[in-house]
Amino acid sequence: MKNSNQHVCKARNIGSIASEILSKDQDALVFGITSKGVYVKTSSRWLVFLSFDPFRGPLTITLDEVSSTLQLLGAGRPVHLTSQSISIPDVDIIISITGSQVWQPADPSPIQLDNPERHQILVRVANEVISNEVFIKKTGVGLGGYLPLILGSPNAHPPPRLVNNIDWGDVQQLGYYLRNREALPLAKLLSDILGAGPGLTPSADDFVIGLLLSLNRWQKPFWSADSLRSLNDQLVKAAYLKTTTLSANLIECATLGWADERLINALDLLVTGIAREPEIVAHLLGWGHSSGVDAFVGMAVSLTA
Repeated sequence: MKNSNQHVCKARNIGSIASEILSKDQDALVFGITSKGVYVKTSSRWLVFLSFDPFRGPLTITLDEVSSTLQLLGAGRPVHLTSQSISIPDVDIIISITGSQVWQPADPSPIQLDNPERHQILVRVANEVISNEVFIKKTGVGLGGYLPLILGSPNAHPPPRLVNNIDWGDVQQLGYYLRNREALPLAKLLSDILGAGPGLTPSADDFVIGLLLSLNRWQKPFWSADSLRSLNDQLVKAAYLKTTTLSANLIECATLGWADERLINALDLLVTGIAREPEIVAHLLGWGHSSGVDAFVGMAVSLTA
């Protein structure tokens, strides 16, 4: 029963995986707090994200209001999940799930550009990213410095090693394995770089997410089912052993062809040309400190290969 001091807020959307998680009543814990929302660790391997932003994702529950009270929560505080609500007793908040729309990425469009047109859009978006003042202020952060080389810019030079365990030779080797559909060495190289970089989702992990999303959303026809399944399985297993829980969750989502809608929209733009480019660039630059751009670099490596 709701007491008179409890504040009830409404969830607008709930990602498909988050919805499945909440189908079973369970106790959970606050995992982490950011300016964008609260991560909750469930009794399974999954985190769910209570988001103050409107952007949807498979693990995201978007709220209809920004709660400063939620941002005061400490890690480890108790949360209770049900199919109808999320209750956080320490701050007397109930988030109502009833009537929320379940979100899952739409199926890929049947409309695809040919390779020259696709490359033109990739180059244009990449140039918009690296010339943006938000990106320039973060020079040396993440993997965006590799974009000119990936796109074959004539005056590009390899940047210093931007993230531990990743250099330009690794990126070139990945392109070779992708072109030749060599799943085993590709899985080994990607597994080796998991966890490189700081943060809840290190740069190397975001790169892997973008690459896997590209493969599993758009490039399945070019791979044998067994090869792609083996690649996905090995990387999911490695991720849960080597990197953060959040990264491992997002990598597992990418193997399903799912991700935050900002990444889905960016990838679909590169393949189909159907999207609003200025909005896409802003969303990539605004997703995490460098996460959106790092994922975009993974997409670029996959699509150029």
